[in-house]
Amino acid sequence: MFKFQQADPNNNWTDRNTCVPRALALATKTDYDTVFLACKSAGRPYQRGMYYEQIDRALQTLTGDPCTKLVHAPVQGKYVEVTTRHTRYYGGTETRWQSLAPTFAQFAASNPTGRFIVLRKGHAVALINGTFLDSAARTCGPRARVTAWCRVA
Repeated sequence: MFKFQQADPNNNWTDRNTCVPRALALATKTDYDTVFLACKSAGRPYQRGMYYEQIDRALQTLTGDPCTKLVHAPVQGKYVEVTTRHTRYYGGTETRWQSLAPTFAQFAASNPTGRFIVLRKGHAVALINGTFLDSAARTCGPRARVTAWCRVA
């Protein structure tokens, strides 16, 4: 079951593209200003997003553990034979590409407890005890594919 809760620790509405600092603040239970400064020292430009290496540096600064890094989901996939509604009546199957990366719903189901920062293409959210926390529900759907994650102690 996919659970979502709206939460936004960002009290600076002039800054845009703050999904990573918001997710880090929620996942690490740290105030937003401290996380903002850690992201800035990790190389985040003002009103811009962050690259994976910058997120790793910010995570290491916030947790105090130099081994804390993002785990990247497998980018490869495989072709699978699927019987679809269109081909079922004709007795045929269709070959489709299936990603090996988990969806948000699958990731939440396999990690029901703990604090995570979860990334998808172009966005980051916090996952706390099986519930996704983000500023808007439209940015994290159950079928979105996870590209990277990190368990935060």
